[in-house]
Amino acid sequence: FTSSFDENWKINIYPNPYLLLTSQFSSNWTFQLGLERYLNKFNFKEIYIDNEYVDFNPSLATQKEWDIHSSLKYALGKKLSTTIGIFDKQISDITTFEEKNNKEGIIYWVPVSRKSTRIFGVGTSMETSLLNGKFNNKIEYIHEFHDQEDRIFYRSSDRGSIITTFVIGSYTDISLTAEFNGPRYINAEGDELSSYFLLKPKISRSFGKNAIASLQLGLYFS
Repeated sequence: FTSSFDENWKINIYPNPYLLLTSQFSSNWTFQLGLERYLNKFNFKEIYIDNEYVDFNPSLATQKEWDIHSSLKYALGKKLSTTIGIFDKQISDITTFEEKNNKEGIIYWVPVSRKSTRIFGVGTSMETSLLNGKFNNKIEYIHEFHDQEDRIFYRSSDRGSIITTFVIGSYTDISLTAEFNGPRYINAEGDELSSYFLLKPKISRSFGKNAIASLQLGLYFS
């Protein structure tokens, strides 16, 4: 459902539910205010395949979130845009990992659903598109303010990424993704894992509209 009650303001209502208020002050400036309620159900690959030494938890609950967020975006045509925003999330049954030891002393992790928590944060991003869309770059940074008395284990309060993509011809894409994650608490005593960088070069080739082949590497720096 979309409604416009002024030439500069527009309301979008989505079925999840999701309410988004948009105002475009000029051809360059856009302000948005949104309220969203959604179920964040992680798939099997995200929790168990993409992580090593993770045991299966059949009773893992679905993560439920209320998210209110606002952003201000400046766009210079299609070549450059920058956005700054804030968000406030109330999360129930948030999925975190709990460290365990088996009888042989080997460490493994179990995904668990913990009580409700609140996360407030700020974020900024910048996107560029040059050479008629053949060169694209996106830089993003997010900082979350976590309650030090109620820590969220294995969740960094600082995250950032740079994604650069170059299109060669009509069928080949070369991209490089650089991800940064700050220190993460692993227990109530305040022990931390150090921050790390992850570089992921990737090359993709499309074959018509029916098939895509890609090769990606992961380089980890701690």
